[in-house]
Amino acid sequence: RSLTVFRGGKHGLLVRGDVFDSSFMGLNFNTTEDASKSLNCLENLTLCKGLPLSADILRINTRAAVFIGNFVFSNNCQKLDAMELCEKCKSLNKYLNLRIKFLQHRSKTTFPPQQRLQQKLRNTRKQISRLIKKAKSWRESVSELRSQLLSATEKDLLEKIDTSNLADNLKLTIRTAIKTAKAKSQRGHRYESDWLLNALLLKIKSPKGYRFLRENKLLPLPHESSLKQLIAGLPCEFGYSNFIFDSLRKQMENLPERDRHGVLLLDEMKIKESLQFKKHSQTFEGFIDFGDYTGEYLCGGKTRSFEVADHALVLMFRSINSNWAQPVACFASKNSAPGEILAKLAISCILKLEEAGAFVDAIICDGATSNKKTWKTLGVQASSKVIQNKIIHPCDGARFLYFLCDVPHLIKCIRNYMMTAVNATFQGKPISFHFYKSLFEEDNKRLLKAVPKLTSAHIMPDN
Repeated sequence: RSLTVFRGGKHGLLVRGDVFDSSFMGLNFNTTEDASKSLNCLENLTLCKGLPLSADILRINTRAAVFIGNFVFSNNCQKLDAMELCEKCKSLNKYLNLRIKFLQHRSKTTFPPQQRLQQKLRNTRKQISRLIKKAKSWRESVSELRSQLLSATEKDLLEKIDTSNLADNLKLTIRTAIKTAKAKSQRGHRYESDWLLNALLLKIKSPKGYRFLRENKLLPLPHESSLKQLIAGLPCEFGYSNFIFDSLRKQMENLPERDRHGVLLLDEMKIKESLQFKKHSQTFEGFIDFGDYTGEYLCGGKTRSFEVADHALVLMFRSINSNWAQPVACFASKNSAPGEILAKLAISCILKLEEAGAFVDAIICDGATSNKKTWKTLGVQASSKVIQNKIIHPCDGARFLYFLCDVPHLIKCIRNYMMTAVNATFQGKPISFHFYKSLFEEDNKRLLKAVPKLTSAHIMPDN
């Protein structure tokens, strides 16, 4: 501390070489008594003692400290403090202690080059030892798995596959792949019936995809010739197929009742006349065939004879509440089938479907002459006085069997009539197909169309 008093009572106070603001102390040097009191106040002034200087502190290169004698002070030391250190010097003390600990720790972990190489060598040897132990453990695990695989039989593998949570088709694929891998020869390999059926469906949907999967060995698929032999061995004849109804019965057992309700569809298509001789049965195929009603057909008229068929009558069951359909029978006829025979075939088919677990609620067909004869035979009629579109169900007296005409076919007939009719009216107003043509032509002239789904195929269906 250094005090300088000037004439007029002015003074200056230096603390550790820095100017110190003493205005708050009330120093006065105008009289001898005031000067004595001021000196006593300066003598009793408590200053920050700072930090003792040590060798560890000298190793620290910092600009936040000031070295005065054997003590260290903060650059922002507050000089005055009731305790030994001011707040700034306390912060400096914490910082210096942390730096000293860091330097001491670094000195312990720092080795000479030779010691570092020796330590690295020891660490590498320990790492190699750990890897050798791990490799030994892995070899033991692989050896154990190999022994389990050799001792495991095909039956054990198949049991594990069957008890897994995989999908049924995926289980089938894995089982087939295992059997194919264990087969000594590629010839004479036996496939499961479900796998053959899936392979046949894949072949029908995409022959190129089937060949790609088989040639690249992505799936253990049988050769195409094997599928042809399989198809050739299946009975493909006109009439009802017991195999279809047996399969349908199994399918119905897994369906809820709402999905078993459906309709019976009847339709005929033109086929090419062909007469073939089957060697395995020593019979000719290609004649008319109505199953059990063929004899009744031949005896039904003098003009009827055992002729080559040119039409195929297809009966198909279509579910109402779910998206699936199944053809159930096919018959051969010369021209359209007679209405009486068609009615008996429909009723017999309904009986077989109901026996298999299905519920036939309606019969749907187009408005052909033979189909109208079928309706009339079964008691369905329509006139200005009577409209009868249902009969008592042949399998359940509490239910009705409905008869429906194919709606798209009706719309098609209306369109054809409008295209050919010259003077057609509806409720006293003229109608003409020319109106639709004019609408289509005017609509094509605009970017924003009123009927965007109307196309040229609707206006010119024969083109």
